[in-house]
Amino acid sequence: MADLRTRRVVTGHDAEGKAVFLQDDSLVSLNPMTGKPPEGSNAGITNIYRTQGVPPDINAPFVDYYGKLIPLVDESGIYCRICHFLPVSNPDEDTLNIEHRTQSIDFGVVLEGEIQLTLDDGAKRMLRKGDVVVQQGTMHDWSNVSDRVCSVFFVLIPSNKVKVEKSGEHLEATKWPGTD
Repeated sequence: MADLRTRRVVTGHDAEGKAVFLQDDSLVSLNPMTGKPPEGSNAGITNIYRTQGVPPDINAPFVDYYGKLIPLVDESGIYCRICHFLPVSNPDEDTLNIEHRTQSIDFGVVLEGEIQLTLDDGAKRMLRKGDVVVQQGTMHDWSNVSDRVCSVFFVLIPSNKVKVEKSGEHLEATKWPGTD
């Protein structure tokens, strides 16, 4: 299996205001529904950082959310994560990459490999290393139809609900199975 580890270095300040390293560790990608390494063709997520609100309070102590079962998106804070998508020969066997909508604006940068982004109307785009996607609360899913791992760096920023122009209806975020 591919190496699904990410080195995380977090900086901060000491009591005198000098810059210091708070954390320097190697994180293994985990299944967000179990908190354990992914199995089979499932993807893994490495939660790098989570803020408590916007703007973040950089004077607050560092809270490590790695390995904790947390919602897909924070209602008030920003998430920074890396998703490792394992190759999927049969998308029906992929129980983690479900069609979903988040109540957020997501910025994704493909670090390695390639990934297919599919919208709810069936429209598809293949994203490759170096490509950037801005996801604005749309219903979508991800599928790695290649033969190697794809790694995508995401920053998720909470947003208001999507409002349908014609009806005025507000679209709800998907409840992720097994999380709050």
